[in-house]
Amino acid sequence: MHEPLDDQYGELASSGDRVASEPAWGRVTLDDVRAALAEIEPPFRDAYMLHSFDRLPYEDIARRLGIERITVGTRLSRARKKLRDILVVRFGLEDRP
Repeated sequence: MHEPLDDQYGELASSGDRVASEPAWGRVTLDDVRAALAEIEPPFRDAYMLHSFDRLPYEDIARRLGIERITVGTRLSRARKKLRDILVVRFGLEDRP
């Protein structure tokens, strides 16, 4: 299957060459993510911060939060979804995988 070349692949320069444009998600900074984290519930925020910023493995997060290891994965998944939803609205990003 062929996909049309459109803006998601870059813009055409006057010479006809493609000029790569910055992906929409590339504009989101770490500070933006931290600000969005303030809007999600503490159980999800805490798990996300321990994993993404402190780089703790699931086992250590589970121990620190007093939850099962599998719950860590669930909370991380839900935190990512919530962050994505917040950032999509905040920055007018298209929500697609």
